Amino acid sequence: MPLWLGLLILVVAIARRPIEVRLWRAGRISDRTLAVLLLGRLPLLVLIASLSTGGSFLLTTALVGASLVVSALFYRFTLGLIREKSVETWPGSRDIPEH
Repeated sequence: MPLWLGLLILVVAIARRPIEVRLWRAGRISDRTLAVLLLGRLPLLVLIASLSTGGSFLLTTALVGASLVVSALFYRFTLGLIREKSVETWPGSRDIPEH
């Protein structure tokens, strides 16, 4: 993988988090959307890195699938943390359904 591509991936992965958080705090995106954006970063980075290194289709599919499973396993945990933070930040301003 060329150095510039690796740096570009790193910058995109790091630079988009503050933008997402700012949009979430402004109420433009929901808690669930923020959780998906945060957890969707890993499979996207795995896909880009695997394609840029020239991995086979089967290996790329397996790696992206494994990263999707890991992200799915952490979805509820991440959503709970985000909702907890939203209640701390804005008490009473967000309705949190009890599931």
